[in-house]
Amino acid sequence: MREKKKFEYKWIIAGCCFLMIFGVLGFACGNKALYLSAITEALNIPRSLFSINDSLRYIAQALVNLAFGVLVVKFGARKLIAAGFVSLAISLIFYIFAENIAMFYLGGIFLGVGLGWTGTATVGYVVNRWFTQNKGTIMGVILCSNGLGTAIGAQIITPIIYDETNPFGYRNAYKLCLIVLVVVAVIVVALFRNSPGINVAKEEKKPKTLVRNGLPFNQAVKKPYFYSVAICVFLTGAALQGITGISSAHLKDVGIDTAFIATAASIHSLVLLTAKFLTGYIHDKFGLRVTTSFCYIAATVAFVALALSAPTAGGKTLAIVYSIFSSLALPLETIMVPLITGDIFGQASYAKMLGVLMAVNTAGYACGAFVVNFAFDIVGTYLPVLYISAALFFGIMITFLITLKTVDKEQALTEQVQEQTT
Repeated sequence: MREKKKFEYKWIIAGCCFLMIFGVLGFACGNKALYLSAITEALNIPRSLFSINDSLRYIAQALVNLAFGVLVVKFGARKLIAAGFVSLAISLIFYIFAENIAMFYLGGIFLGVGLGWTGTATVGYVVNRWFTQNKGTIMGVILCSNGLGTAIGAQIITPIIYDETNPFGYRNAYKLCLIVLVVVAVIVVALFRNSPGINVAKEEKKPKTLVRNGLPFNQAVKKPYFYSVAICVFLTGAALQGITGISSAHLKDVGIDTAFIATAASIHSLVLLTAKFLTGYIHDKFGLRVTTSFCYIAATVAFVALALSAPTAGGKTLAIVYSIFSSLALPLETIMVPLITGDIFGQASYAKMLGVLMAVNTAGYACGAFVVNFAFDIVGTYLPVLYISAALFFGIMITFLITLKTVDKEQALTEQVQEQTT
């Protein structure tokens, strides 16, 4: 009689991560754009001043990510996740009771800290620790819950925010988000475990993708390819965040009607639901070179399509092309950062290196929106920055592929030396 396969706790951990991303990045924090006009109109706050809230969030998140590797090794992922939920709850409490811009700024800082400990960096670390194969696919499925939570949250909180009988309806929306966050926190923290135990890795099959042991962190950061990867990650985050943030405004500037822009945005969201899973699957089947090339080419096509969009039939088709291909490119700033960390730098410095690269990526977010809009203020159109970004992404792809080749050669040389000395 065939022995039944024992259920493995790693799937509970994956479910915890899925629920965490659904509740945090999705439902509670994924619809920040919906609050902008409601809050600024209710409290008579200039939008430019209110947008500093986002800048503080990204700065706080970048600083937290820099320390991620040290903290997660010292305290464990479970305590870090719990602290992240507490920080997010404090952030929402500030938003609920805020009467002035300073309280929103404080909320933004706590939001950045909370997201640093409950977002992509944590998921990447946990999946890397609990799974030895199909890491990309599993991470992709987990991060898809971001789009799912955002879509469901938008349907529920939009009528609450824009309640015609209550100009402060956004506070009730934040209260609902706080309740959802607390429920998710209790479930996740209660079920989460830090270590998979000794036997889990032994029971798994040999992973299909390359697993490097890599160098210790203090040696890895001295390698030229570390700086090459860091620059690529920074520029990728800056350009993707900068361009996606102005895409709707650009389409409106060139004369496309708002109804069609909303349709394009919906298509973008639908494709994004599966894009992270697809990216993870491609990585597990074909490796890092094919995956990054696929994403960077998608980004290049997206930027050119957005630049050529127009009110004509062909121009509107290009707007749809942008919506689809930009969704296929966005995993570069989420799921791909943990995968790049593991494939290039290996397991020896994974936690610390992941924190550093996530911090670099987030710093790119903070710079990208400013640079893109500053360029618009100078020339009065987004067209030059769109074409520059397209060329930039093609250049990043070439640089990244050369970097991977350098890493492979160095790794092969290291293995050869180790074989000769044993």
